[in-house]
Amino acid sequence: MCSSDLAMQVSLDAARAGVPVLVLSLELDALGVFARAASFFTQDRVRDDGSKLPAVKWSSFYTGGRASTEAQTERERELVRSVLPHVLPAMESLPLHWFEAPPHGLPHTEIAALAADLRALHPEHTGPVLVVVDFLQLVAGAPRDDGRPDPREDSITRVSRASYACRAVARECSAVVLVLSSTSRANEKDTRIKAREEPAKPPSRALASTFVGFGKESGDVEFSADSVLVLCPETNARAKSGETRKGLKGGRPIHLAIAKLRAGRPAWCELRFNGSRFIEAPRIGPGEGWCPRCDAVVRALSSEARVMCADCGGTVETNDTDDAPDDMPDAAPAADDAPREVTLPPRKRGKGAKSSKAPNATPEDAPANDTKGTR
Repeated sequence: MCSSDLAMQVSLDAARAGVPVLVLSLELDALGVFARAASFFTQDRVRDDGSKLPAVKWSSFYTGGRASTEAQTERERELVRSVLPHVLPAMESLPLHWFEAPPHGLPHTEIAALAADLRALHPEHTGPVLVVVDFLQLVAGAPRDDGRPDPREDSITRVSRASYACRAVARECSAVVLVLSSTSRANEKDTRIKAREEPAKPPSRALASTFVGFGKESGDVEFSADSVLVLCPETNARAKSGETRKGLKGGRPIHLAIAKLRAGRPAWCELRFNGSRFIEAPRIGPGEGWCPRCDAVVRALSSEARVMCADCGGTVETNDTDDAPDDMPDAAPAADDAPREVTLPPRKRGKGAKSSKAPNATPEDAPANDTKGTR
């Protein structure tokens, strides 16, 4: 679904923190990996003058901006040309590397050698490195004498050996190995969360630990892993009135089930996915609002005319103005209408608000403690 986007987001956050990262791409080609990484950079990158870069979809980088009309194509290509001088130097400065696997797959016996090469490229780094395998079902078995994988090896044996090979790399190379795996078709429907009745109330969810065995060739995969995370989308059902749900800011609701955690307990974490990146489910507090342009919770400033974003000046949606329009001009206010910081009263479980605790919540309904890697 969107596991590759989450893996790329984790990779970039780790690289920005100085951690060497290696992305073993068995599904995407090198251009596809670059396009996704470049799109993330446009989400929060600024120019030298302090202005933000326009957000560019990864598909625009991948296709060269091709769109349905010539005018739209030219606009998309102009966006790509305008951000590349800022994106390329930023990417080159990070300890981020990717490896495009051959068409017949990457043998699991070569993962350890590639992790060792990553270590050799960054001898000054003594802490753990990050290795991303995208994705597990495409990892090939041990090669024959001619270097090609053995076609007689069945998929269950191949995936099981690949899982334990990744576990060995994590131990022997002091690495965090993030392995992406697909969900079996028999369990795909069970990973979808039924749409919530009201935006302020969380949806009904099963225990996070019940999602451990939902992957393909399940068994050794979950047994060899220290942690098992499952992305569960919330269905896009319509309300009884026939109108689409409102009040959910930040994108499509995606629920992350921490189904297994060797050093902790299973739990749920609610995220939002806007098509390019993940963020935590927004919690709009006093003096804050949701800015559609910044795509984030921001500090709100108030004038007689409107409530606006302290960062970009656009109209924001607060707890009291969920459906405020975003088509007002961004011109600076007059002197007698200067913006001032205000404290907006929290809304009482109304539209756009989020309940801090579900009724009769179990320990797994509590949000996960470590969500700093998702922005």
